[in-house]
Amino acid sequence: RLSLEMHMAWVSSLEDLNFVVSPSCPHMIHGNDPELVLWAIRRVLFPDPSKRLRELVVQSDEATFVSEYRKLKASYPADSLGEDLLNTLGYEMLQQDKLPQALAAFRLNVEEYPTASNPYDSLGEACMAQGDLALSAANYRKSLELDPSNRNAVNRLEEIDRRLQERASEQE
Repeated sequence: RLSLEMHMAWVSSLEDLNFVVSPSCPHMIHGNDPELVLWAIRRVLFPDPSKRLRELVVQSDEATFVSEYRKLKASYPADSLGEDLLNTLGYEMLQQDKLPQALAAFRLNVEEYPTASNPYDSLGEACMAQGDLALSAANYRKSLELDPSNRNAVNRLEEIDRRLQERASEQE
């Protein structure tokens, strides 16, 4: 198992489209672990989509990002571009103070996975970071509707209510 993990780490470190499997491999990976060979071939045929999406979200407008994501999704295996990929991308952008890009990734995640709770929760967080408390609350409510056990949404909605009350009392 350690050998498989070491080989996967090595293969992952290579640039896309640079892995070659040879029948004369001294480690006999092809004979001892055909699963690794299939994984490596799949990686060559379907390079890591997160790299391409990261470039797209930073370098293009939201419409282009969405269009290119959908093209990638149509050409990749179904399990390659899932909810988690867009969510991770959104949080990467949020942590880098790239709020418009984070919002684009989270909005696309909500469009692509409208019955999943987490995309709404994440979009709610980005909207809160933007200062749009009403939209943030709407997304947290939707997340809670889809997953009534989502304590984060409950806590965030309470925080939004507190902030709105503070704003109202400041205006008095």
